[in-house]
Amino acid sequence: MKKVLSILAASLCVSFSAQASMTTGNNNNHSFASAQSLGAFFSTEFNAEIESSTLLPHASVQGAGHNTLDFYSFSIGKANSSAIFDIDHAMPTLDAYLTLYGANGSVLATNDDGGRLDAGSVHGYDSFISYTFANAGDYVIGVGRCCAMQPIAEGQGYTLNVSAASAVSAVPEPGSYAMLLAGLGLLGFIARRGRKG
Repeated sequence: MKKVLSILAASLCVSFSAQASMTTGNNNNHSFASAQSLGAFFSTEFNAEIESSTLLPHASVQGAGHNTLDFYSFSIGKANSSAIFDIDHAMPTLDAYLTLYGANGSVLATNDDGGRLDAGSVHGYDSFISYTFANAGDYVIGVGRCCAMQPIAEGQGYTLNVSAASAVSAVPEPGSYAMLLAGLGLLGFIARRGRKG
């Protein structure tokens, strides 16, 4: 009985704390103001397409074109920390273009052709930005089509990987805490019942 309870407790804690680093573009992120938050998706789970994935918090998005631009928001917790923004799986159909913005909409960096081949990029046209943030705060990364942030055509897809040493992960929703407490209460009930029987 103790072994079963230990396994249940461990499973509950792991499922509560684990975060998937991959998400899908929500199709409502086509303006700077409606940027999709990546805060809940940063993790250090292994990903063969991301350098130092088990050491560096990262989040990935699978996006698809709808004749619009795509925007993703994230927060940096410490000044003078670096981040990498890497487009994978876009070519040969999408010659991607990346733009990094400050919270006020100012352009901090852009890239058309990253010129890097890695596990997820089969062409040097996949965009890549390495950037060091002078200040902690909120930022936005925009994905478009070459050149200079043109709309991504219908059916053109990409994967955006964001790796940031001091990325701020979103705090779990209150409902998640309630679910954890309910699960722990159930485990306590089962344990107490097991001792009586």
